[in-house]
Amino acid sequence: MDNGNLIDGCDYPEHEDCLLGDEKGLRNLIEACEKALEEGECFTDNLGEYSGVKRLNSSWFDQEYNQESSIKDKVILYTIVTVVGGLLLIGVKTVVQWLI
Repeated sequence: MDNGNLIDGCDYPEHEDCLLGDEKGLRNLIEACEKALEEGECFTDNLGEYSGVKRLNSSWFDQEYNQESSIKDKVILYTIVTVVGGLLLIGVKTVVQWLI
């Protein structure tokens, strides 16, 4: 049984940022999207490497993006503070050793 083909184009530079599919795969995607619009989600085995489609509120994307961004920003900030603090402690220790 041919379920069609549907893949992420990220592995192919000429198709980056695209979903790739043959006619059957793309029609399966359309059907899954229509069902997700009506019912909120659609899980099926005929979407190639994908298992389903979900409909989410627009606010989810804003919150998710901001949350990931702020976590990443905090990690970078804490790393910089730790490195600078470590260098400061090494410098103070070196100055104290020179004075003694």
